[in-house]
Amino acid sequence: MGGASSLLLLLLLCACVADVPSGIAGRPELVPGTLPQCQPNAVGTFIPYFSCFAVIGVSAEAGSEGAGDAIQVATAAWDSALNAGRARGAPTLQAGGGDVFVRVEGNSQAYCGRVTDPPAPFTVRLISSTPNECAPSNSSGMATALTHELSHVLGFQDNGEKVAGLPEITDGCTTQLPTDHTVIHSTVCQHEADLVYAAYGLRRSPLPVDFWFRYIVTGVTLSPTSITLNPGDPPVTVTASALQFANFYGPGPNPALGSVALEWKADLSDVARVSSTGASTASVSAGILSGATTVRAGIASGLPTGYQLSALMESLGSEVATTVVSGGGGGFRVTDITGITPPIHTAGTHGLTAHVTGQPPEGYTIQWHVTYSNHVRADTTTAYGPPTFSLAVEDGSYNIQVTATPHGTKGSVGTAMISDFPVCTGGGGDLAPTRNPKPDAVGGC
Repeated sequence: MGGASSLLLLLLLCACVADVPSGIAGRPELVPGTLPQCQPNAVGTFIPYFSCFAVIGVSAEAGSEGAGDAIQVATAAWDSALNAGRARGAPTLQAGGGDVFVRVEGNSQAYCGRVTDPPAPFTVRLISSTPNECAPSNSSGMATALTHELSHVLGFQDNGEKVAGLPEITDGCTTQLPTDHTVIHSTVCQHEADLVYAAYGLRRSPLPVDFWFRYIVTGVTLSPTSITLNPGDPPVTVTASALQFANFYGPGPNPALGSVALEWKADLSDVARVSSTGASTASVSAGILSGATTVRAGIASGLPTGYQLSALMESLGSEVATTVVSGGGGGFRVTDITGITPPIHTAGTHGLTAHVTGQPPEGYTIQWHVTYSNHVRADTTTAYGPPTFSLAVEDGSYNIQVTATPHGTKGSVGTAMISDFPVCTGGGGDLAPTRNPKPDAVGGC
């Protein structure tokens, strides 16, 4: 599709975003592991055509099977950039399915494209540029042309295809067509991903007016990225060394932390305790429970002028997977919950077993507490009983958290263990079924 007025885009974008300063004053507090609830709504020149958690299936029309490789490349480019495993609620794209059909017209080294009007199912026409059938439209190889046309399937409008005077960092994004009607760019930039996030309500702060002109910080480089703690272990120091900029086009930004200061939190403070030991370091120690949690580093202050935070960095931070083999209580405790290797790919009933060490001689029982992140089932707390439990799993993309607490038959209470079991039973093996949204999709699938 062709380019259009940059003035219109700027006016529309300004109507939907706020003039946020170059720093991050007023940035929302890091909320461990949570994003705002997905709520599709038009932002600037993006109109979301699909519901939250939609999986958009793209297939070749009969007679256009030669588009198969291009479909794989183009859907993977968008799927990688949108990162729906972390961006809970954002759409994802996959090869196969009935939401988008690709028709190839002609045979050449370069193609332009056209997309039918919403709603789905959409038809994408990839039109041969030989002999000059695309003029004056931009054209490129089949996969690149399809990558661009899928932006319109998602909801990018024609009048947002060119902003005058863009810096090189966004001038090569797939939605930004050169005004000389030459090539189409293949890069799905972070700016495009974050505009989608904004339209699905996944950003905590409004897009700045100069959104397209700023580098987007998508994370910080942390070391180590995983921690396992045993009883009596000294605290582990986590160090941040650089800023990260995923999906950027053009010259690389300066990754130095400079004056950036971080804030640190653990999703489950009873499993891991975190204390900041400097602007870019933190100390992680075992809490009172065993289990698995995530330690997160968010940017608190000092973001350089001309930089902005991605929606995911703003809410989720950068992550350190943390496992406490046994909590600080030691002694009588649950050391493992077995029976399922996460993630869960099959609905039904799955058996769990709690394993205990340091049990009292008179014997013990286990209390099970189970919560479902999307509330597909009511939270369950059992009476103290056997160390086995039948876990009910419904279809969808969500998380089940299981807590097993040991109890001596003469009244002693041991240290519990918490385990998370991501559920990934939908289409494509890992995600919710096509166009059948499921709440609270999770990473780990």
